[in-house]
Amino acid sequence: IYGIKYVSTGNVTITNSAFLRNGVSSTSEYSGLQINSSGSILLNGVTAYGNAGNGGSFLVDGNLLLIRNSVFSGTIDTWDLAGWGFGVYTHAPANSLAAITFDNVILNGNEADGAYLQTGGNITLNRVYAANNGQHGVYISGDYNVDSVGATNVTVANSTFTSNSDTNLEIHASGAVKVTNLYSTKSVSGRGLYVNNHTYNSIPVPVTILGAFLIGNAQDGAFIGSDGTITVAGITALENGWDGMYLDNWWSLGSTGNIIVSSSLGLNRFNGNTGG
Repeated sequence: IYGIKYVSTGNVTITNSAFLRNGVSSTSEYSGLQINSSGSILLNGVTAYGNAGNGGSFLVDGNLLLIRNSVFSGTIDTWDLAGWGFGVYTHAPANSLAAITFDNVILNGNEADGAYLQTGGNITLNRVYAANNGQHGVYISGDYNVDSVGATNVTVANSTFTSNSDTNLEIHASGAVKVTNLYSTKSVSGRGLYVNNHTYNSIPVPVTILGAFLIGNAQDGAFIGSDGTITVAGITALENGWDGMYLDNWWSLGSTGNIIVSSSLGLNRFNGNTGG
């Protein structure tokens, strides 16, 4: 019933393929596409739709998981079991340093997170659209159900997150986090953006947000917790239920960084937020 099952060694490349409505017999949870590989996993032009379990499940134990020009949508958690209903679900062994890269990926209308991502390496998201998912748009953490470190450095660019039930984009990382050209709006019950890179390291590392529209989220437009320097510029944070942005580098005694709200990208606007 799996599209692909238990590939244990070597690289895997899949192009221009569709994995549709697997597991709809309602007898168990299944993934449209499941790959377990100690090599690199490369997907280009993949569609996974309407699968009863996860759209795509990946063991990332090689050098790279690269997904480009792909869609993961309409995943159903048939039996409402923990660990299912994700558009993309990744699991990384404790010693894995695999990089995860998404480029031009749509994550829409999945019952759980649009994507749950976990690795000991770096994560890059470019041109990601995550909308109408039943939990997060994208959740980067060491466990799909508990906040813990899910990556080293995280870079997010040119991406849109909207109308997800939980926080649109949530990042738990041990390294630097950089977000550019972000649209994050209308989280139903959470924040537009959440970043925590203070809990998981002994050396302060920065968070940089350059260009962000954070509008109409139920809680903060953005919550940033870091012991390193927090730099934001080009911010439009409007009509959020809590703060427009909550920037915190006083979270622990090890904090050494500054908070910089820069006009380098024009006027920053923090208007009409209920919390301040």
